[in-house]
Amino acid sequence: MNITGHTRLFGIVARPIRHSFSPMMHNRAFDVLGLDNIYLAFEIEDNDLASAIQGFRALGVQGANISMPFKQAIIPYLDELDISAKLCNAVNTIVLKDNKYIGYSSDGYGFMESLRDQGIDLVDKKLMVAGSGGAALAIIAQASLDKVGEIIIYKRRVEEQAFIDQIKVIQDYTNAHIEIKNIEDQESLKQDLVSTTVFVNATSVGMAPNSDASIILDSSYFHKGLCVVDIIYNPLETKLLKQAKQAGAKTMNGKPMLLFQGARAFELFTGQKMPIEEIKKLMEI
Repeated sequence: MNITGHTRLFGIVARPIRHSFSPMMHNRAFDVLGLDNIYLAFEIEDNDLASAIQGFRALGVQGANISMPFKQAIIPYLDELDISAKLCNAVNTIVLKDNKYIGYSSDGYGFMESLRDQGIDLVDKKLMVAGSGGAALAIIAQASLDKVGEIIIYKRRVEEQAFIDQIKVIQDYTNAHIEIKNIEDQESLKQDLVSTTVFVNATSVGMAPNSDASIILDSSYFHKGLCVVDIIYNPLETKLLKQAKQAGAKTMNGKPMLLFQGARAFELFTGQKMPIEEIKKLMEI
């Protein structure tokens, strides 16, 4: 990588961030395509967000990914929001266009594209989502935009008003068929799984160091025609994925979603497609 007087700066803002795959992913893609760009990691404190974005503007930073805990906090400092960000009320990518920072969400796109990459089409099919956090909302928003037939959400706090309000925003814009149910009703969950094409865990249950936890009681919930996705990638195979595999279901961890959300951000940054096969090798997907 050669730094020149024309090198364009991109990055990622989060805390913590030193573990991120993003600098490795984007810098390798820049190298493969011969682009005069560099991508750096910026770890900041909560009260430094405003000054960080002000600094980005002053320095002409061309774009950045935004991760926890800043995906919502950054919204007031942006000039515009794409519909992908409006629907999930969160931003994970900003791009400088005509001296304005525009906010996007590529997380849901990353999930849907990871399914398409495996030949799984959810148009007019049934998707089940466990969780009510930012990742769940991003997945639900993009699935609704992509015309998934039915979306069933299982969450712990069914009465959580902010989440319900945001689901209403998604429904009003997309006319999606969305239901919210209580994850403690395991019998209902088991019945819904029978007719489901994809089930995704968008909670932190099963993430290291609590790797022996699962939101599903046992493998009898799953069937061979099902694809089970866990957006966790530490560990690479959660207890949930082991249960699904035992039942003969197709499984996928969170690395492909991470790859394809990055690919979407890369295209927003550069106007070019990320060299996916090269980055798959880098990320050992």
